Amino acid sequence: MWRPTVDASQPASHLHSGVLESCDRSENCTATSELAHQDRIAIIGYRYCYSAISAVGVCGSLMLLLTLRHACFRSSDVYTYLRCLMLSDCALLVLSGATLHAESWQSTISCDGRNVSVRTHVEAAWHILWLPLTNALIGLSMAVTLWMTYDRYVAVRSPRDLLRQPRSAQRCGDRMLRIVASLAVSLLLHSPLILGYTVVHHCPDGRHDFYELKLKDSVVSSPLWTCYQWVLQLLVRWLPATIVLFCNCSIIVAISRRSRRNRRTRAADHAVFRLGADVLSEGGGTSSQPRSTRLTSEARSVSQATGGSCCREVRQRQKRRQDTENRLEFLLAAMAVSCLVSNCMQSVVIILDMAYDESHNFYFQMYRAIGNNVEALHFSLDPVFAIAFVKQIREIVVCKLGHLGSTLRWLLLIPQSASTAN
Repeated sequence: MWRPTVDASQPASHLHSGVLESCDRSENCTATSELAHQDRIAIIGYRYCYSAISAVGVCGSLMLLLTLRHACFRSSDVYTYLRCLMLSDCALLVLSGATLHAESWQSTISCDGRNVSVRTHVEAAWHILWLPLTNALIGLSMAVTLWMTYDRYVAVRSPRDLLRQPRSAQRCGDRMLRIVASLAVSLLLHSPLILGYTVVHHCPDGRHDFYELKLKDSVVSSPLWTCYQWVLQLLVRWLPATIVLFCNCSIIVAISRRSRRNRRTRAADHAVFRLGADVLSEGGGTSSQPRSTRLTSEARSVSQATGGSCCREVRQRQKRRQDTENRLEFLLAAMAVSCLVSNCMQSVVIILDMAYDESHNFYFQMYRAIGNNVEALHFSLDPVFAIAFVKQIREIVVCKLGHLGSTLRWLLLIPQSASTAN
């Protein structure tokens, strides 16, 4: 969860409806060298790194959304979840990338010993709305990953229960209902964030008026707000991440057991087939057998050969299906590992910010910038994992990129041919 740099030391006696009634003209606001370092962190961490990661992630999500419009991806529930995940990731990266890029141009000054980010009134008000919205999208992405992994867990651990479902339920099920309910719950969980922050008006002498985003005094002194933050992290981050890791581990164990069982079954079938072929060859080699017996033996040989080819085709289909399932498991496992790394770094940021009040420390700001970039990288890697581990998606993406390259080459050749003609 991304949290802004806010200050809670402003007295509440001047607050009226979230904005100061009158500002203090004698307030001393100056820039220091330490704040210049923090501005440099914002420039490098958010203006360049975060914006570049967000732009790459948005392009990848849009490319995958265009790929998943293909007819072969409309029947499986995994691709429905992938489409919703790409929509959530794309919206999250657009909102976060644009907002943090705009805020990287803001300066930080020291007002009476407090570090304050200089914002306009519109920017401060938008930030109050932006906080619950982006964190709700993070919760939605976590929920979609959870439902996608859980459905895969049910399909691997209890395939008979899945086959007992009606075909309409297998084709549609309650996927969209799950996604809509997850979005509604995530918005409901993060909506109290709007009530925790307020906008403070500053008008020092010698400077233009500006506004500050800060936590309300009643929120800072209330243990209920701290409990809410801990419960929010538990429900939105760690509970889904724990379930995803458990499901992935169970899927890996189930696939390994099934692979060993299939190898033993194939070895037994191959031994039986070889034994039958040896018996038929020994029986067909004696010339003293009657004609009917020889014909029966030949018919059995043809039948065994036909059955062997059919068995080979079945085994090849099973092998292809197993390879697809393994690649899908690699996709889910990669998403789970990326989610775990991002959650660990963000949790450290939130614990330090809530428990130790390190919000204005230089090294804390640097670590926060790294954690936010890692989280953006986590959402940007989702389309990369899908393209890398799902063969059908990769083939279509490569084909589309080939067509795009051909179009660009054709467009570049037009000016050259025109200049040659002149």
